[in-house]
Amino acid sequence: MINELDQMFRPYVAQEMIDEVRLRLRAEKRWGNVVLPKGLKETVEEHVDNLPVILNEWVDLFPMLPEQVDINKVKKQFGVHDDPEAVDGDLSYAHPKHKELNGRKKRKEHLIFVTFLPKIIPDPVRNAELISVYNEYEQRKTKESKCANLIDKFEAVWWAEIHNCMDKLNPKAMELTRYLAQDFTESLDEPLRTPMGIYLTRKLTF
Repeated sequence: MINELDQMFRPYVAQEMIDEVRLRLRAEKRWGNVVLPKGLKETVEEHVDNLPVILNEWVDLFPMLPEQVDINKVKKQFGVHDDPEAVDGDLSYAHPKHKELNGRKKRKEHLIFVTFLPKIIPDPVRNAELISVYNEYEQRKTKESKCANLIDKFEAVWWAEIHNCMDKLNPKAMELTRYLAQDFTESLDEPLRTPMGIYLTRKLTF
């Protein structure tokens, strides 16, 4: 069943999304969370649902954020970026063979995305838009894609803080998160850049 967050934040996918994809995301455990105590492992579905929650928190904390970042575009990227994991599983930056496997996995994910998407959404115009959104996220050149990529990794910190297991976070994954935080912050203009930078530094220093 498509939940409320799907309806709110997956506007281009949720209506046509086949149940099997949602079920697979629900069953797929995030590799980066295998170090956590039993019962606290997070599914890809939970991860995806948490992303817009974090974005909304940031908008509340920084009301100027929507003036510099297209919030709806970020939400669209949340809605599609992990869908290939329904087929191919999750590969964390913390995986010991990440460097070896990542390029191959990215190519496979893109192929999966462009292959199964037409089966879910037969409209070629909307299909092309979704592929464009997916590619923008992967290329990480716009403010929106920098924001979406950061929150995708920051979610682990947010999740671990809630479950009181910050000490379980993988150091390599945190290095990437700090890099993405700096990259996103530097893309912003004042007067937002400084307070956002201070906030992220505090959240990612432990």
